[in-house]
This record gives sequence, C-alpha cells and structure tokens, in this order.
Amino acid sequence: MAYDPVIQWGRIVAAGNERDWATVEALIADDYHEVLVMGDLASGTPTYQNDKAGFMAKCRWAEKRGWQVHPKSVTGLADALVTTFEDTFGDGSSQLAYAIVRFNDRGQAVQVYATVPVLAAGAT
Repeated sequence: MAYDPVIQWGRIVAAGNERDWATVEALIADDYHEVLVMGDLASGTPTYQNDKAGFMAKCRWAEKRGWQVHPKSVTGLADALVTTFEDTFGDGSSQLAYAIVRFNDRGQAVQVYATVPVLAAGAT
C-alpha cells in the first residue's frame, strides 16, 4: 500500500470544502459504491445508494446549501478508515455523521458506508 487512507480522506474532504470537484472526482474510484442511511437503522428510515456519478451530483447539490465537512475523528488501518464528522450548512444547521471508507490500491475511495443518525430536518 503506497498511500495512507487517513491522508487520502483528508484530501477528499479538503477538495470538497474548497469545491475542487476535479480533485474529488479523481480521488473517487470509477466502481465507487456508497450506502447512506439517514436516521436510525432499526426504524426503516431512508437508505440511499450512490455510484460515482450519484455521489458527485449529491456533492454539487449540497454545495448549493453551503455544505462543509468537519472531521472530528479519523482512524485508519490498511485500506480502510472510520471517521466521525460534522456537516455544516450555510443556514447555520449541522448534523453529525460517521462513516467507514475503503480505498482501492490506487488510493481512491471505493466503498463508503455512512450514517447520519438524525434526519437532516431535525438537525441542530
């Protein structure tokens, strides 16, 4: 492994916060798969799945809301990491989330499993 997943994640977050979508896209694998759960897993709340194109579209949509990602903790091992982070938005709202991210041998994010425990409408 010629890369550190924590550094790669930091590059993705920084590029997204700076709206450098070309860098974000380069750091996301073509066979990317994301599962995003909004709310409590046990209550049947919405679950979304995205490929690379869907992920990039979601980022551009969130950009319009003034979205920024603020990592709170990141721990990596081998080709994966676990992170907690806070999403903030231009209207002053925020939401806490956590994710497991796996990278391919080129240092691109290939799988993300993320949960936002509170629905965005109920965020602080």
